Amino acid sequence: MESAILRLILFEREKIDEDKFFKILRAGFLSPRKYLLNNLEKGGVIKKEEGEKIFNQLGFSPKIRAQELSVEDWRKIYFTI
Repeated sequence: MESAILRLILFEREKIDEDKFFKILRAGFLSPRKYLLNNLEKGGVIKKEEGEKIFNQLGFSPKIRAQELSVEDWRKIYFTI
């Protein structure tokens, strides 16, 4: 008979405001062929100047589109806004 011992490590998840997170996502995908920065401004999430600072801080090009971001990138945007 073989046996194994498992050790479970529970990670505490970061608390997010789902309404805010999905508002950012919806705004980001408003017009998929447009740049993310313009969509976020048009969706009322951020002002363009503020967005440029945030994108620069996160190392994102101002010409990035929503579909080019990973889930982790969206998380970074959420916690920076």
